[in-house]
Amino acid sequence: MVKDIGIGTALGLISTLLLIFSVLGSGTPAGQVNALQTMSLMTLSVVPLFVAGLGWGLAGGISAVVTGALVAATIIAPLFSMTYVLTCGLPVLLITRQSLLWREENGKVTWYPTTNLVMIWVGVSILLSFMAIALLYQDQELRKNLITQFDLILPQLQQQGKMFEAITAEGIVRALPQFFGPFWGVILLLGGILAQGVLVRFKRNIRPSPVFQDLKLPVWMAVATVGVVGFNLLFNWGDTFLGAVILALEIAFFLQGIAVIHKVSKGWRYRPFILTAVYLSMFLIFWLVLVVALLGLVDSWVGFREKLNGHPDLEED
Repeated sequence: MVKDIGIGTALGLISTLLLIFSVLGSGTPAGQVNALQTMSLMTLSVVPLFVAGLGWGLAGGISAVVTGALVAATIIAPLFSMTYVLTCGLPVLLITRQSLLWREENGKVTWYPTTNLVMIWVGVSILLSFMAIALLYQDQELRKNLITQFDLILPQLQQQGKMFEAITAEGIVRALPQFFGPFWGVILLLGGILAQGVLVRFKRNIRPSPVFQDLKLPVWMAVATVGVVGFNLLFNWGDTFLGAVILALEIAFFLQGIAVIHKVSKGWRYRPFILTAVYLSMFLIFWLVLVVALLGLVDSWVGFREKLNGHPDLEED
């Protein structure tokens, strides 16, 4: 136990330092900011927390978060420490705790299923956006400072094309919270995948890696997604609460669509080249991402993978 806590403490220190470096880097003058480097450091900042939890249990994860919070409060400020706990620490601990749940029946160990983990991820992403919305509308000084900052860079953005001419700094700030939760959720998702990969590589993982191809969200989530999107189209609430909900659900069903593609293409000739072409196409043509998300949505009703196997999946989560 003492060794686990010690390892968690060291990993928490690494996590906070990486996040601090990413924040300091994003504060450099325009033109000198390397967005890719900043995003990479943010992603890497949650990897040590996941490594501590998924490799050394919940005690290791808690010690990592506590250490990170203390270092953040000492080096930066108590407010930064609180932000670190709310955006990094607690989400990682929640996902880690659920990931390590298991049950044994007839000598067979069943780990917490991939589908449920993705549902937890959706909830975390939405809650993070709601936190951002509450902060933005309660702290008027922060809101004004953000509008001022975007006013400075808006002329450069408007030079990129006519589609940006109608954008205002106030509109950007109003829309920021709906993107924050899903964006940071993706950071958490990548961090968890990287951490599990490292642990598996060194044979330190507590649980086996979730089987991504088994991801299938329940029908009620598909119905809720259609309902929320329809409600948003009718009442145009996309830049407030519903925007975050829709974006998080779209990402979840996009992941399911990718899982369907991987499952269906299994055994195909030249499969690696086909998958590479699919990913490159989505990178170059954005609307294809929506097509894949729609594929995942329809799969919850139709069950493409079950039809491919010729029988329904009998394993229950």
